[in-house]
Amino acid sequence: VTPLHGRVPDDVAAGSFDFVLGRSVAALPDFLRTVQPTLRASAGGGLGGGGLGGGVVYIKGGDFQDELNELDVPPTIDVPVSELLDDGLDTDKRLLFFPTDALLSLSSDKRHQQTTTRRSPGGHPKNR
Repeated sequence: VTPLHGRVPDDVAAGSFDFVLGRSVAALPDFLRTVQPTLRASAGGGLGGGGLGGGVVYIKGGDFQDELNELDVPPTIDVPVSELLDDGLDTDKRLLFFPTDALLSLSSDKRHQQTTTRRSPGGHPKNR
């Protein structure tokens, strides 16, 4: 693993990456379209798909449903950050995962349907 700390697009434009981690500074659709060309095509289906394929992990808070509606590709993982930490942090931030294979379609006209697992505030998964 070779991490690179940088800003999109300036520091990563010439790179090729398995994973990109972002936080809610840019609008989600803009960020995904900007980093999509830097993602390496991967074998496997992403974090939950049987292989450790690559993708984008994005941490986002607030009401971002309109940003998700703009995308052709929903996240395959959507979980509250507070469920991932044991320190009792009270935050509205969510961890979203978009697999590389799905993001490669952002430049095409095809619309892709995927199952998204979203955990409700009570911690029970629900599909949407």
